[in-house]
Amino acid sequence: REALLQRLYRDGRVADAYLLWMNSLDETGLQRLGYVFDGGFEGPLANGGFGWFGNVPRNAGFRISTGVTWGVTGERAVHIGFSGKRARFQHLYQNLFLGPGRYEVSGQFRPDALRARRGLQWRVHCNAGGSQLLGESEFLLEGNEWRRFAFDVEVPADCAGQVLRLYSGGNRDVDHELQGGAWFDAMRIARKPEAQPIWGNNGESERSSRTSLASDKPAG
Repeated sequence: REALLQRLYRDGRVADAYLLWMNSLDETGLQRLGYVFDGGFEGPLANGGFGWFGNVPRNAGFRISTGVTWGVTGERAVHIGFSGKRARFQHLYQNLFLGPGRYEVSGQFRPDALRARRGLQWRVHCNAGGSQLLGESEFLLEGNEWRRFAFDVEVPADCAGQVLRLYSGGNRDVDHELQGGAWFDAMRIARKPEAQPIWGNNGESERSSRTSLASDKPAG
């Protein structure tokens, strides 16, 4: 099934790929659906479809795992551990199926004795119909408590599929020499309300009845 999903995705048939993947989920998986699937990392990394990918080559210098720690939203979170090896990290990601529009990407971050020149950064790129950067977070590095981060994304009409990916930040090789670890939890994407036109009539105004409500359901 994964080979068929990847072929559909490469052919730009992202909606077909998403429906095929969604119909393969069990009841627990269906409960974790959203613009981000299993944003709380409660289940194992799927490494397929529209779930979380976290495959790491041997001797890469980092490790991705889910586990129990204090302060999580549910029961688990994802942890990335770094050995200090100079290597670019980009191995935690999820393919997305977002319709055109404006969104907010948010999550919870907690450093685990993390040391780096720049830190970690979430980015959303188009990966079906284009490859442009659609939005990125701040560099995440300092602190010892859970904290929320958020950034805006705007998906154009010609971008049929997207990818949410965590990167080690920086342009120089030394920037990718990370030590320690980082926890992430409660990853979420919410649609932002569209600006509505206002019509004036003798000092009175009326907003359009067609409002766009923020939701956490996948585009269809």
